[in-house]
Order: sequence, then structure tokens, then C-alpha cells
Amino acid sequence: MGEKYRFVDLPGYGYAARDFKERNLWAKMIETFFKERQNLIGFILVCDMRREWTEDEQIMLDLAENRGLECLCVLTKIDKLSRGESLKLHKNWLKTSGRTRASLSRFQP
Repeated sequence: MGEKYRFVDLPGYGYAARDFKERNLWAKMIETFFKERQNLIGFILVCDMRREWTEDEQIMLDLAENRGLECLCVLTKIDKLSRGESLKLHKNWLKTSGRTRASLSRFQP
């Protein structure tokens, strides 16, 4: 990403498959990252469109919003769905997440 920007990949969907102790360590690491990285100006939250919004995603969004950080939600796995399925799941995802179409990537169904 060059001299000006850095890309940091935080734990994702594999997180749920870990034991409680490891998930707790990761949660503390993520919280510390959001609270203490003074040069952090925003983040991209990559979400599987086939899943509903989770408490973990909401916690990450809350941490970011508490710092006044911008968040861009990008939905993936749309290529695995028919057009009808993607429209239905997109509508459901917006409902469960409380997000708006404007908060998502410009590549929407």
C-alpha cells in the first residue's frame, strides 16, 4: 500500500472456530489496536453476504465509531449466488446490520 497507507488483516470468520482463550486474546488485541493506533483513519470490514450481521462485526464497528473512524463494509461471496438470491440476502444483510446502501462498496447488486 506504499509509504502512506498500511493494510492490516485482523482475525475474521475463522475466529469462531478457535477456543475461548484464543478468541479472548484476539479480542483484546483488536480492541487495543483500535484504541491505540493514533494514525488509524478508517477500516474496511469485509463481510460474507451469506451471513447475517454478527455481534463481533458490531463490536468492531462500535470500536471504530467510538474513535470517529470511517468504515467501509464490503460484501463478498456474491459470485456464489443467483441474482435473486443476492438481492434477497443483500436486503436481509442491510436489515440485520443496520447499514445503508451508501455504507457499502460501490459494487452493489
